[in-house]
Amino acid sequence: MQTHARSMVLASFTADSLALGAHWIYDTKIIDQQFGRIASLLPPHKGTYHPTKKAGDFTHYGDQSFHLLEYLASSEGDLRKY
Repeated sequence: MQTHARSMVLASFTADSLALGAHWIYDTKIIDQQFGRIASLLPPHKGTYHPTKKAGDFTHYGDQSFHLLEYLASSEGDLRKY
């Protein structure tokens, strides 16, 4: 089970990084025209909400998930500590 959970988390972070380039663009026609199939890490599209991010970074969703994962790891499974 741990292997599946680890794979799920890593896949989630990978997908989040791949999504950064087209993040906040919800028109699929625009995504198709400007990006096509996204198969590599891209910087955020100009004029988006991520001016400080670079290719390979997480979106804010990935950032939040990563911080949550760090918190859970630091609790050693006992969330009553916090």
